[in-house]
Amino acid sequence: MATTTKNTSRTLHLLALMKKGDDAFNARDFEGMKAVHHPKMVAHVAGKAEPIKGPPAHFPFPPRL
Repeated sequence: MATTTKNTSRTLHLLALMKKGDDAFNARDFEGMKAVHHPKMVAHVAGKAEPIKGPPAHFPFPPRL
């Protein structure tokens, strides 16, 4: 039987990155948002059939907020 190991430090690291990205978004700091995304990021977005791969696909144009 396989054993599952919790990796709390990895989870905390990912949550901290998500918070940095959310804080940057809320501050309209789009360079800050880009800085926290890995070059090979994959985003699974509700309503999209396929995942979004890479920051250029995730940030295709200058934001209009």
